[in-house]
Amino acid sequence: MNTERLDWTWDNQVDFSKTWGEHRLNAMGMYSMYYTNKETYKQSVTDISDDKLSYNAMDKGSGTKTVESAYTESSLVSFAARLNYAYKERYMATVTVRTDGSSRFAKDNRWGWFPSAAFAWRASEEDFLRNVDWIDNLKLRLSYGVTGNNNVDDYVTSSSASGPSYAVLGGQEYQGYYANGLVDRNLIWEKIKELNFGIDLSVLKNRINVTADAYRRLSDGQIMKATVPLETGESSITTNIGSIQNTGIEIGLSLGILRNKNFTWDMNLSFARNWSKIKELPNGDDVTNNWFIGERLNVLRDYTSAGIITADGVTMHTVNGDRHYTLQEVYDTFGPKSANKLQWYEGRWL
Repeated sequence: MNTERLDWTWDNQVDFSKTWGEHRLNAMGMYSMYYTNKETYKQSVTDISDDKLSYNAMDKGSGTKTVESAYTESSLVSFAARLNYAYKERYMATVTVRTDGSSRFAKDNRWGWFPSAAFAWRASEEDFLRNVDWIDNLKLRLSYGVTGNNNVDDYVTSSSASGPSYAVLGGQEYQGYYANGLVDRNLIWEKIKELNFGIDLSVLKNRINVTADAYRRLSDGQIMKATVPLETGESSITTNIGSIQNTGIEIGLSLGILRNKNFTWDMNLSFARNWSKIKELPNGDDVTNNWFIGERLNVLRDYTSAGIITADGVTMHTVNGDRHYTLQEVYDTFGPKSANKLQWYEGRWL
């Protein structure tokens, strides 16, 4: 097996800075290109007469011969512009606009726009706090931004032929090909929209430093594999499915316990907590994939068995208490599909 891979990145960046009086301005423009390709060759054979020949005489093998090859490539083009402004190093703002184009999506859906904005207020520089000796730094932060995800396989939106496959019709063998799977040509960038509020606090000559953040992150148009009906001939399709919300807090504490000329002892502590839930699904709750609106993505649910139907029927544990059904009552109530056992799920019998 032989694999050859090529990756290259080309980045271009322009920066501008200007300071006048108590104002500071920084601007940045960026253009980037990324390209990768991968080519693989594989051949194998069995029953070579002389092991010494090995790879250099694979045509001598009398057994099964296989030849495989594959080629993939993808590219990403990015443009970005950022503007930073600060007044008295007390009030700060950053605005960024970015757009990316990925070859992994269909032609009309390759580009995505990802803006962001952030604001900060260094309150410790205000007159009413500047003379508080034990406060070294107090900064409040607020930001909102959109990022993108194109983490899908190459050619996931392109159809191609697989095979060959053989069938015998009327005593004659025919060769045919079939589609490589279901594709969603409307697949687009998954967008992650996040609102963040943070506090930075340093006191006692930077002996105690606290960083705290609270965030709400919405992943809109999640790129996932969705189960499709068996009648399609496939088991799943890669598509954009609903949205998931993550809300959480992150706290970091840095303590300068001991500091002298010859010895320093610092301690760092951190705490994080995240709550996630599914906000939207295209067709409501998806029992097959264990996806339920209002609950975590990886929640696990299963069916509860009521018991095995015997010659005496079955006793079902319902919300109204136990009830016994004879075989005839089972057939009349639930039909012939309830031949072996019945299952209880979400307040109803299936």
